[in-house]
Amino acid sequence: MSRKAFAVVGAMIAAIGLFGNSDLRAQESGIVRETGDFNERLAELGRVRGDIVMGAMIGTTQSKALADSLKRLNSHVEVAALPTPQPNSDPRQFCVRLNSKDGRFEAENTYLVIDDRIVPGGPFHYDGKYAGQVEEMATVALVAVGPCGNRIEAVVPSAWEETLPAPDDRALHLFVNAAGNLAFAEVGGVEVECVDVTDEDTLKYTAACILSASLLEEHRQDGRVPVTIYIARSLGEDKVDVTVIWPDEAL
Repeated sequence: MSRKAFAVVGAMIAAIGLFGNSDLRAQESGIVRETGDFNERLAELGRVRGDIVMGAMIGTTQSKALADSLKRLNSHVEVAALPTPQPNSDPRQFCVRLNSKDGRFEAENTYLVIDDRIVPGGPFHYDGKYAGQVEEMATVALVAVGPCGNRIEAVVPSAWEETLPAPDDRALHLFVNAAGNLAFAEVGGVEVECVDVTDEDTLKYTAACILSASLLEEHRQDGRVPVTIYIARSLGEDKVDVTVIWPDEAL
């Protein structure tokens, strides 16, 4: 048995042991959780996470309401396209995080994609112990390349299950923890001012940087787009680099 095949079988055996028959749909889609339990919290008081990028989601080009959207069937996350796998690669790891706007809720788990697909056949399921409450909260999703616990370097644009807009009306919404300060996103020398999305309950993210599909496609190289985020501070500015996975397939 090849090294890759052994890794795939091992991942499937682990998934069956953790989830039994209740998660067969996820197994059939080629996506399984690395561990059964989510690292999650729901509290009366919010807290700020140290990361700058809190969410990376696909929405329409005109709407800034995605930051507060509650129109979803559940809190399962799907992606339009995954990075192209390397030949003979092991199952790919992705950290999926959910962050509420008020900072009261957060959850994350590492998922394995155990085949070579670019577009998953099913979503990354969130069925943690707060699933019911989270559906009533302003929340965004972040799918990062690599296991949870790593520094965020590359993100995969996502959407709530069955909410992807039409391909000709897609834009990337980056949700930024700017603490209410002015923020910009720069792509290939083009600066886009981020939209203020604060309200009385805002704590986790305060700005949405909306980048059109055409801008991303213009500066795409091998399915990836470098993006730099600038946040104005009283003593200067913060600069954060992130790579956006934006391949030709399914986008």
